[in-house]
Amino acid sequence: MTGLGSSAIETPKVSDAKWDEARGVWRYIVSSECQKGENEVEVLLPKGYDKAKAYRVVYVLPVEAGRPKRWGDGLMEIKNLGLQDAHGVICVSMTFDTIPWYMDHASDPKIRQETYLRQVVALIEERYKTLGAKEGRLLLGFSKSGWGAVAMVLRNPDFYGAAASWDAPLMLREEDWQSFEIPKACGTKEKFAEYRLATLVGKMPAESKNQKRLVILGEKAFGTEPGKKYGPDGHTKAFDQWLTRHAIAHVYRNDLNVTHHWESGWVKGAVEELVKLPGKDERKD
Repeated sequence: MTGLGSSAIETPKVSDAKWDEARGVWRYIVSSECQKGENEVEVLLPKGYDKAKAYRVVYVLPVEAGRPKRWGDGLMEIKNLGLQDAHGVICVSMTFDTIPWYMDHASDPKIRQETYLRQVVALIEERYKTLGAKEGRLLLGFSKSGWGAVAMVLRNPDFYGAAASWDAPLMLREEDWQSFEIPKACGTKEKFAEYRLATLVGKMPAESKNQKRLVILGEKAFGTEPGKKYGPDGHTKAFDQWLTRHAIAHVYRNDLNVTHHWESGWVKGAVEELVKLPGKDERKD
């Protein structure tokens, strides 16, 4: 199963890189047919970046439109923790002009977030020395971007290598499609159904099931919820059980119960687990 073929990837207009001294990143301005306006892509390089070496890339997926505000700054959290140096990876974040759920809209060609993310990957792989294969494309997110990270791997297992998700609404049902501003990103219930994680899990190719590609971590906002409509244990544990039911190898830790924010203390553990993947299933027959 794949989401998008290479023929779906247009070439956006991209500015020359500009160095931001205050943030310690390289910044590009991207004008894409998949977005309504210009958006930023920021690149955080590890110390001693060597153009002769092929690097893996961690794509830090935002949870809000525009520059980070309410929920913290994932790329700066990685920089402050020195994770790009500790693990020798390039880290990249991007902005979206519509609240990101990492879906292509049913009718608006200017809201194609799944396609735009692949354009960002292409931008990075054209300008930096990377593995240029799924094993080198790692996705990190929480909340809606954790949901998006998992969706991208499940929909595009031949393109993305692995995803780490913390405190995300992983068990959303089809009838929840009008929650959390989802209609802005997808347009219709039918389009949302194409991305619903529980359904995608059931369609995972057999050859992909025994390789660990997903890191499912922690809970807070999407833990045990009022009314318990997603089960008594909330999304994280329920999704772990759903993956296990479908015999899909994954990493599960539910001990990161911190504030629902990029800078609350979960990123270090998530990145440490993510960079170990893809990895083989260690379960015994």
